[in-house]
Amino acid sequence: MNSNSIRIGIDYEGNRRALIISPDADIKLLISMALTVFNLSTEEIGNWKLIIQGLDCELITAGEVLNNDILLLKRKEDKIQIILPVLNPFLKTVLEQEDQRGDLDSASQNEKEEIESDPLQNSNESEEEKVEEEEEEIANYLEDGSFHDDPGQEISEEELEQGDDDEFLDDGDGDEVELDELLQLKFENRRDLAEKVKSWATEKKMTLSFKGAERINVKVETKVSILYCAKKSKGCKFYLEFHTSEKGNDYVLKKYYNSHNHVYNTYDCGSQITVEILKKIKDLKTSGAKVKTITNVVNKDFKMNFHWRAIYYQVQKIQDSNFGKLTEDASNLFSLFQQDSELNNSFFKVESDDENRLANCCFMSKRMKTLMDYFYDVVIIDATHKSNRFNLPLLDIVIINNLGKTCFTFFALLKNQQFESYAWALQHFKSQIKKVPTVIFSDDEESLVKGKYYKFFLKIFLAIDKVFPTSQRNLCAWHIQQNLKKKFCFLNRTKKGETSNLLSNKRNLYKRIINLPFSEYVEDFEENYQRILEDDQISLELKNYLKQKTANKHLWIKAYIKSKFACGMSTSSRIEAKHNTLKKFINSSTRLSELFEVFMKVEKQEISTFSDEVSRINKGNQEIISKFGLIKSLKKEYSPYCMNLMKNAMIEGLNYEVEEIKEGIW
Repeated sequence: MNSNSIRIGIDYEGNRRALIISPDADIKLLISMALTVFNLSTEEIGNWKLIIQGLDCELITAGEVLNNDILLLKRKEDKIQIILPVLNPFLKTVLEQEDQRGDLDSASQNEKEEIESDPLQNSNESEEEKVEEEEEEIANYLEDGSFHDDPGQEISEEELEQGDDDEFLDDGDGDEVELDELLQLKFENRRDLAEKVKSWATEKKMTLSFKGAERINVKVETKVSILYCAKKSKGCKFYLEFHTSEKGNDYVLKKYYNSHNHVYNTYDCGSQITVEILKKIKDLKTSGAKVKTITNVVNKDFKMNFHWRAIYYQVQKIQDSNFGKLTEDASNLFSLFQQDSELNNSFFKVESDDENRLANCCFMSKRMKTLMDYFYDVVIIDATHKSNRFNLPLLDIVIINNLGKTCFTFFALLKNQQFESYAWALQHFKSQIKKVPTVIFSDDEESLVKGKYYKFFLKIFLAIDKVFPTSQRNLCAWHIQQNLKKKFCFLNRTKKGETSNLLSNKRNLYKRIINLPFSEYVEDFEENYQRILEDDQISLELKNYLKQKTANKHLWIKAYIKSKFACGMSTSSRIEAKHNTLKKFINSSTRLSELFEVFMKVEKQEISTFSDEVSRINKGNQEIISKFGLIKSLKKEYSPYCMNLMKNAMIEGLNYEVEEIKEGIW
């Protein structure tokens, strides 16, 4: 069954049949289908009508039907009041009130569920319906019945599927709720009804919500609103049905089913979140804490028992307030890029597709461009995933500064992992640098999870070779080693009947193979390589594999890499460490505009780290200079203030920039 279809029951003279219809179905088509299932003539469709059971109102359009409604098939001669909406002043007033109410009913209109005592309740459900019920189960836990976003990395899929650990009971075994208070109350309108009854339910450790739009009984000119238990999809029949009086507009409790088939909520509801708690949530979110951490801290500090879903919903509201609506996320990111470019002279580029949607974008701050001007010798390029809610791959580039620290110099969000996307980003990166990198590090093209990432890595390599053909591309020795371990793992396993001598020889050969990438000297590599090829414990196929790998040994053997300046590196572990820094602030639910704020936060951290490191080095230099004989003799003549100025001047004198003016002249 299509997820948009509606399942209804048709009753004719006590006989019932099931129908699956579309919400957009024409009323004549619906009557024709009803006549067909009861083998009645369809020639006189105009003489038949459909009545919604329990409301005594004629069905005008199929859009008024909810899932599992019962419709009565009757002839028009049967007396029932039919009032057209455009002629009924009462209905006109109701429609005006519906427009004023706005979001209250538009949100609940999408929450269509089956009605209790439904004869079709035991029918087989499709997988899509089960998924919808599970999603609604999550939604109904929250204060207002809304749940918009995936919790991201920190919440596992198993936890989402488990839901709340409620104990479900047999029908009639649940406790009854005291309803005397509600029976005496009157409510001015549907919004007042929702606020007060939900507040009452919170005190009773229950969660109630509307499952559909308000209904109109045109026969007696009354409005009907029903609040169901949040566990209705799990079989709970509890409901409260409120009617307006025939003469007034106040709602009163008219009908109810006062029994649950499950225990009440063990968690505190979201309506109990105070201003102080909300401020705590904001502070923790700003510091980069994840939802579960925030939940634990809030429950401990305020002695509450909130579920992580209630806290998560508050976090999403904070995100909406800070970064705008999700539908405007790409536009907000563009505005942040543009604003930073105007204020701080940063560089950005945005590419849109044929439908004017964000495809690719890249960013480079003024400081990042300056870093590339000075430290262009060695760069590391890599991409990471699960960095934003739209699952756009994040390409980043880092360098090593004069203090040996790793710094970001470029970010790009790409629409896919194709060669064209990577080439687009690298071309814009190249346009902003004065000198081409001498050495570029990247991961090994033979990924450990070959089937999943092989093409992705290959596209990066092709893009690097096209954009920077003169740069030497070094491969990560660690990734090479992992591939060697996988290929030759059989040498590190024990088999029955093997002697200790044979086992020792196999393991020595295994260690010799996997340590090839980290050979310090060319002679050591050549010697071990020849011994491996001469060993008969490995097959000819694996020997050919090694020969193929060593054909590019100058790209990944440490002894050969050292022939060119590479900052002492042979792996790409520095950029992996920077990814770990990013992942403290971002996950698969991070918005694009929030991602930009993270870039700025990380850059501020790098600046702070650089300043601290310079201060530490200068302090060490002052201690060294203090031991000079000249400084010791001058201490007798000058004050400490003058001596500090003199020490700083000597330190600055060691930091002059050296540049070749002419050949041989510096």
